[in-house]
Amino acid sequence: MGYNLKNIIESNISEIIADAWDDETSFEDISIKWGLSEKDTKVLMKRSLRRGSYVVWRKRVNKRLSKHSLKSSHVVQN
Repeated sequence: MGYNLKNIIESNISEIIADAWDDETSFEDISIKWGLSEKDTKVLMKRSLRRGSYVVWRKRVNKRLSKHSLKSSHVVQN
């Protein structure tokens, strides 16, 4: 099931945010599950979170190879 930012319903936004915060869920996993690219996920997070929360999330994401499964050997199974 693929989404784009304009077609995401409010109830799914909470689930996508939870996936994005989860250290074990890569951007590739989010893309497979929700049809959002890494860029779209970042835009959604920026729109949905308070500024301070977004900054904290971005710092976490930048330090975690697990968010980029193509850069790590760890791939999360659904």
